[in-house]
Amino acid sequence: MPVIRRPAAILRRPAAKRPNSTSTSTASKKAPSAGVKESGKQAVRNELKILRLLKAARKQKAKAAAKLGARAATSANKNKVKCQARPKAVPSKLAGDAPKDHPAHKWVKVARIRATFGLEKAWEFCKSGNPGKDSMQRDGVRWIHKAPRMFVKAEDAGSLEEAGRVARRLFQAASEGATLEEVRVLKRDLLKEVKNQNFSAARREVSRPSKRPRRDVASPGPLYISSLPCRVEEHKEASAPSRKSARKLFDMMNARETISKRRAKGMSGAQLYAELPKELSEYFSRRSCPNVRRRDDRTSKDLHRLASAWQRWSLCKNDAERERLKQLLVLNFAVWRFVGGTLAFARAVGFLTDWSDSEKERVRQVVRTAFTAGHAQSFFCDAYEGTQKIKKAFGENCDEDKLEALLYNTGPKAVANVEPMLTFFTLHGKLRVIDEIWQRATAIVHAAAPDEQGKIRWQRVANELGRLPYFGRDEDGFREPTFFAKEIAQDLLDTPIFGPGGRSSVCDLRSFCPAGPGAVLGLMLVFNLQEKPLQREAVPLMRALLSLAAEFWEHGDADDLELHDIQFMLCEVQKLFHSQNTHNSVRGYAGPCHSLADAGSVCLPWEQLLEDSLLLLASKDDGKALVPQEDLVETMLQWLGLPSGRMQDTKEHICHGDLVSLRPVSDTTAALGFKASGSLCKLSVQDCSCFRLERLQGEGELRPGDEIWLRSMQGSHLGPTTNKPGCRLAAPLGSSRFDEARLFKVKCAPDWRWEPAAAVPARGAAVFLQTRQLPLGLLIPPSNGAICSMAAEPSQLVLERLDVLAEAADSLWTKIRIAIAACLESGSMLREVQGLRLAEPESVRRRLIGCR
Repeated sequence: MPVIRRPAAILRRPAAKRPNSTSTSTASKKAPSAGVKESGKQAVRNELKILRLLKAARKQKAKAAAKLGARAATSANKNKVKCQARPKAVPSKLAGDAPKDHPAHKWVKVARIRATFGLEKAWEFCKSGNPGKDSMQRDGVRWIHKAPRMFVKAEDAGSLEEAGRVARRLFQAASEGATLEEVRVLKRDLLKEVKNQNFSAARREVSRPSKRPRRDVASPGPLYISSLPCRVEEHKEASAPSRKSARKLFDMMNARETISKRRAKGMSGAQLYAELPKELSEYFSRRSCPNVRRRDDRTSKDLHRLASAWQRWSLCKNDAERERLKQLLVLNFAVWRFVGGTLAFARAVGFLTDWSDSEKERVRQVVRTAFTAGHAQSFFCDAYEGTQKIKKAFGENCDEDKLEALLYNTGPKAVANVEPMLTFFTLHGKLRVIDEIWQRATAIVHAAAPDEQGKIRWQRVANELGRLPYFGRDEDGFREPTFFAKEIAQDLLDTPIFGPGGRSSVCDLRSFCPAGPGAVLGLMLVFNLQEKPLQREAVPLMRALLSLAAEFWEHGDADDLELHDIQFMLCEVQKLFHSQNTHNSVRGYAGPCHSLADAGSVCLPWEQLLEDSLLLLASKDDGKALVPQEDLVETMLQWLGLPSGRMQDTKEHICHGDLVSLRPVSDTTAALGFKASGSLCKLSVQDCSCFRLERLQGEGELRPGDEIWLRSMQGSHLGPTTNKPGCRLAAPLGSSRFDEARLFKVKCAPDWRWEPAAAVPARGAAVFLQTRQLPLGLLIPPSNGAICSMAAEPSQLVLERLDVLAEAADSLWTKIRIAIAACLESGSMLREVQGLRLAEPESVRRRLIGCR
């Protein structure tokens, strides 16, 4: 191979700086000496061409900087104000690099766009031992058996050299015993300081990469529809795990089922968690956890009640109408779950009878209306990754440009027209997936029909759904359904799609269920796996756990459990393991909640809903044509999951579970609430906080001498921060629930006008709140904004019930009465002595079942 003699300009070009440069890099700069052949000349021409291109690029960048400087000169006053407001640079406390002889220079790899290193390698140099395993178990990181790799992007650090310096500082800290969490905090601080010190406003503008021009109309490519074959044979059962690991799973399942049965008996508060294992009691009282059976969860019940599948089915008169209704059930559950995931979203969208551009625009307008009213976040749940991203996008910084990007993916804030960005971060992308589901609704319905052996299998429905993107994945030449295929198929199991018997007609409930991402992590914990199992491996592992139910399940016949119940609780087991991780998204439990009249109820078509409710109620009561007005309104509000007048009795006393406020006796313009610091203070009435009152004895009226907890709206209980006089009161999220140190004893004021032995009135009752363990009470300061404290001589305060549900019900009844009057005026409903009836029930029937 001939040696090429390069021009002097090329030889004088400085080599790229590397963090670990040695003498070998210097030697490589020396020019070789040899003759040049024809091929060598061509190589020199190519390199000279590259140099010319680089020179032209530098000139173009210089022109852009000059233009930017001219633009800055025209707004000199504005820039002068900004420069004056900017703080002066402070000497860095975190500056510096690792010593030259430190192993960080060897093990930190600086690539094209970032610097990386392995934490496990850094921990090997720790003289006090390897802190990796213990810290990962404590922090609850998702990399259970393998330490993660740390990386620093050049874009975040300002340059590749700076990224290498930051990475070496992180390696040095880890080698000195820093845990994963401490390394993450140091990385955040280093990058923040680098950004604050190295970039002025002009430099930030010049060095910022130019944004790609956004097209006015998003035109992404078609979605990927898999054509791989699906697995149809039954999954075999794997070997069972150790009894110790299996018992951890079933202990959690038994405890959760115990809580569900207690709640069904009317128990609440601390009684729900009494006599449970301490770890599980603490977890369930602080964290949201679904039921063992998904169909018993609140959201599942609400969506099925809204769909009213079996009542609509009874209104069908022929097979064509029944087939159409089945397809619409597939469509509606897909839209409700995949796009929003909440009852508020499903209620506002309603039951769709087709899927065209008008229905898509209707969904967008529903979200736009909620955004205008300030309730858009309540439409999207945080249990799914896709809907959680949309919910976060509707945060405080969401503006009209962001709304346009979310709804249509147009405008200055539109995301790239590529997947998965489009589906994860925009409503527009999610509606594209619904397009594919609607096109395959017929095939999905037919998959629920009996097979050649006359058996109905929900695996076939999941396979059909799994062909869609985000509903399945390719594994070893097969298309395997995943989490969202499982979610939609589980909703359809309790509908007529699977025949007259619904769920009871399906034969593979105990032998098939796709594993969600949380369940996969749960399997790694229970079976002590080093790698995440594939779907073809996960289903046999779950079957092995289900086979142990007869030994560990304590609530009835183990044959009543389904494989999905195991999958559901495996996800909760890994959440329990990760519950102490501050970066994990384990949802907190804020206590019992009720559906309020939110933004969805404002834009509801009340007249149409009244007509639909009247026909559904009439069909339920054996064709009864006349329905009393109060029964109609009550049925409609329950159908929609909204508070009705009958939900709130006219109680004269404060009871367990009521929302209450605290205020001074002598000042009606002030109340108690939390400051930004978290301390309880005396504030104005507009800024007061409300608490849910929970009696130690459980259900019943509040009486003097009762001990209570005051639960904040975040879920934590109010209590003193220490056991000393003068301490403040707070409700930190990390505190234990139903802690005896946070119990208050209610004592009646001696000079108040009510019987001491009687129940506490709902309005105007003056009481003292005294702690259980200390002879101290709540002291209210005289001035607004001052912090409340605990003192030997407490202040009198007034406990007042907040009738939020009653007020919401009154508002709804007012709207519904107006809608009833409009229906009577238009002639769609007729009033008779015994009640209301429909003027044209056939048109309403066809609308309910989706006939065109």
